[in-house]
Amino acid sequence: MFEVVDSDCDRLFLLKDNLTSLNIEPLNQALDAFIEDDERDVILDLEDVTKIDSKALAFLIRAKKRLAENSRGLKMTNLSEPVQKVLTLTGVEAFLTE
Repeated sequence: MFEVVDSDCDRLFLLKDNLTSLNIEPLNQALDAFIEDDERDVILDLEDVTKIDSKALAFLIRAKKRLAENSRGLKMTNLSEPVQKVLTLTGVEAFLTE
């Protein structure tokens, strides 16, 4: 579902599948562990993601808030047009992509 690439200042998660309630849990667990054990920022590369559901949106919002509480960032890159549209229609685009 995803690959991890580490650098000195962040961890990149290369997502290889859509983000839905059916498959979000492994990413949720990996990100929770990273947030607890590390102090770097997070980058989510969504190039291969064309579908995102409400559970995945809630996960992204929660992750961004948790990282911000620790003065860390969540950046999303390579958003596909369908994902960008969902973020815009749900009103979370500005929050998640700032």
